[in-house]
Amino acid sequence: MKWILSVILCSKKTRDGYLVDSKGRKVNSKGYLIDDFGNIVNKRKGKVFDKRLLEDDGEIPKVFRAGLLRKDTYDSFSQLMSEIEDLERLQEMEEVNQNDPRI
Repeated sequence: MKWILSVILCSKKTRDGYLVDSKGRKVNSKGYLIDDFGNIVNKRKGKVFDKRLLEDDGEIPKVFRAGLLRKDTYDSFSQLMSEIEDLERLQEMEEVNQNDPRI
């Protein structure tokens, strides 16, 4: 998320009351680049977060900041599939044991 965070230390207010960074781009109180509607945008002005999703203070929701959504889904999926295969093997073994007259 650092790539959309403007330098807040250099921000100043315009005559209209908007916060701007050192390059004159609008930023919110947390230093994120914003468009005229308050949506967080990237350097190319593409919308990244809708204003309605932001916390009251203009911060990006914690779930996005904490990196919870960036976890490698392939590893998680691979682990899940491995666990399913293990369970299937156990079930097969139990069925074989149930049909074995020696047991």
